[in-house]
Amino acid sequence: MILNPCISFSEPKMISAFTSLSKGGTGKSTLASVITLSLGLADTRVLLIDFGEEGSSSRIMLRNPSPPYLRNILEGTYTLIDAIGLYSLSVFFKKKSLKSEFYMIPNIGSLPILNSNFNYLIVELAKLQDYLDFILIDYPAFQDYAFLTAVNSSDKIILVTEPNSAKAVVSLAKKNLKGEVIPVLNKYVKASSFSKTAYDVIISEYGECFVVPFDPALALINYRTLPYVLGNIKKETQNALINLIARISE
Repeated sequence: MILNPCISFSEPKMISAFTSLSKGGTGKSTLASVITLSLGLADTRVLLIDFGEEGSSSRIMLRNPSPPYLRNILEGTYTLIDAIGLYSLSVFFKKKSLKSEFYMIPNIGSLPILNSNFNYLIVELAKLQDYLDFILIDYPAFQDYAFLTAVNSSDKIILVTEPNSAKAVVSLAKKNLKGEVIPVLNKYVKASSFSKTAYDVIISEYGECFVVPFDPALALINYRTLPYVLGNIKKETQNALINLIARISE
């Protein structure tokens, strides 16, 4: 169990959005999935919402989830409560099997234009905050301004970058993101000058940077490997995830 020693979940948490803005391939959905799985192990009430049209975190967490999907809520054919599912997954640590429970609204397929039904979604999510410890939203890489508005409606924004694109993503974020930004530098390699430069860029802009080292166990994550990921990631990676979750929970 990697979370229990250091984090207190005494109060309902606000809505936290995972985004990389227009840059794909940063490992954002991987982090959202692993953090959800970790929180589920720690007996917290966590809800993950997937905005990806191709089923980003939905594919990782559930493989082929059945409807209703997020798009059905935004189309107005289902309510928020209809679409929330409670899921459990066995997670293996050193030959021990532990159960992670989490809530999720998956998505497969194109989303409609983010119209008034998105406002309905946010209002209804706010009503659930007394019953949940964490509400996490996994946003895809996007070009649509409507998505930017959606991201900025969150209480906390987890900005996920990787060394090769950090400078461009941070520059775009400083111009467009509002509110509290938690910058994450994923796939960090100590010996890489690109990683060091990216870290310095993030620190200079935000004054903090949560580094998640490159880890083969995370890089190869999918539905089949997910139950074994937390038992196989490096100690350094575990510590990085603990620190990030602690920051999100503040």
